[in-house]
Amino acid sequence: YELKKPEYGGFLKRVLILTGLLITVFSLFAQLAFPPTFGDGTENNPYEITNWNNLYWLSQNPSEWDKHYVQTLDIDFAEATPPINTWEYGKGWSPIGNNSICFTGKYDGDHNVIKNIFINRRSVMTGLFGYSSGQISNVGVINVNITSGGLVGGLIGYNLPTGIVEGCYSSGIVTAGNDVGGLIGLSCGTILNCYNTANVSGVDYVGGLIGDATGSITNCYNKGSVTGSDRVGGLIGLLSNNNNTAVSNSYSVGLVTGNTQVGGLVGWSVMVDVSNSFWDIETSGQSTSIGGTGLTTVEMKSISTFTDASWDFPGTW
Repeated sequence: YELKKPEYGGFLKRVLILTGLLITVFSLFAQLAFPPTFGDGTENNPYEITNWNNLYWLSQNPSEWDKHYVQTLDIDFAEATPPINTWEYGKGWSPIGNNSICFTGKYDGDHNVIKNIFINRRSVMTGLFGYSSGQISNVGVINVNITSGGLVGGLIGYNLPTGIVEGCYSSGIVTAGNDVGGLIGLSCGTILNCYNTANVSGVDYVGGLIGDATGSITNCYNKGSVTGSDRVGGLIGLLSNNNNTAVSNSYSVGLVTGNTQVGGLVGWSVMVDVSNSFWDIETSGQSTSIGGTGLTTVEMKSISTFTDASWDFPGTW
């Protein structure tokens, strides 16, 4: 008699089948990153971002953070599978650009929006983009729900001096500790034609549009409420002096509440030029600001207030 040989082949087959089933099940409960179908990331042929899977792919590939992108459709994270608030054990979206690697590329939203971004992290440099020195334009981040540590904004956590943001806007809720803004947490770069309607809350350096700014801000406004403790402003919490720091042709009408160094337009500023800019003393609940001119609601609704200040009607506004 001979001993029967073990059926290794059958056992291995069962293991492979089981492994395949586990992989399949896991994939059903994990967000999937799909690289863009069109474009090669160059200036003349940018990657085309068409869905949330493409955007997630971008967030997960730091080697691609120096490339060119154009968003061709609206993106809604409410359609994500699994739900975005379950990603990374409840942390949600992982920002493009972090404290190790900066986004240096160019992202053109082409006047499309990104809806329902969810973030719940204790880290710093948080937003759709965390750490950026690139160019971001023509995109709205709508109905954001962000809670994080510091350097937090709906669009960008930290915008470096070479960073340019133009034609962007935000709405929703942004909550953090310090350096928190509806659009950008800390900006040292150039901000043009942007606005915020998100409600913003924090502790220090809290602003409707930008928490802490050392760059230029032109043709921007805030309509969201702003709540903080120190250095709290309707448009900007803290405006620090730099060679190119200036605010012009901008306004805020959002409610502003805080304890010290609170302003209807700017909470606190150090020798910075604020020109042709206004805030509503009634809707903000603030009669003072470091820079800007406080007006009544009736005056804020009069077009002559702005044309007399050489605002560009009907071009920019």
